[in-house]
Amino acid sequence: LHLSIRRQRQMCIRDSSYTVKKGDTLWGIARRTYGDGTLAWKLASYNGIKNANLIYPGQKVTLPDKSLL
Repeated sequence: LHLSIRRQRQMCIRDSSYTVKKGDTLWGIARRTYGDGTLAWKLASYNGIKNANLIYPGQKVTLPDKSLL
């Protein structure tokens, strides 16, 4: 049975979230979380963020298991 990506995301119990703070970048968040800043664009896509360079303090970013990026 092939599950949709959306359903896989819903089912993933490892997902955690991060609240963006002033000065944060997706590159920095990806580097701290996954050890690879280049995953910033995939992390943006996963979260429905159209421009990986535009995140805002207070914004919640879902941090899925690296295998889902």
